[in-house]
Amino acid sequence: MAMDFKLSARKIDAVPVVDFAGNITAGEALTVFRQTIRDEVAKNHNRFPLNLKNVTYIDSRGLGELIMAQVTELLQFTNLYTVFDLHQSEQKAIASS
Repeated sequence: MAMDFKLSARKIDAVPVVDFAGNITAGEALTVFRQTIRDEVAKNHNRFPLNLKNVTYIDSRGLGELIMAQVTELLQFTNLYTVFDLHQSEQKAIASS
């Protein structure tokens, strides 16, 4: 099945910008979307614009991924990540206990 989703990355004045277009839905599009955000954070780009201008639809999982990115940023900004253990999934959280 072809992915109805496009992604491109660019820089403006050394600031990374990630452009998305199409539908961000469960499946391959969400996997690419999630990995792109994580890749930018891994490069220490903790604040970068996500251009969603050309996104036509985001399902609940895509929206959840956006919210999780914001929560993670908030926890880092307030240093609350030192109080809470963050895990990518419930299974990983249970395994670390």
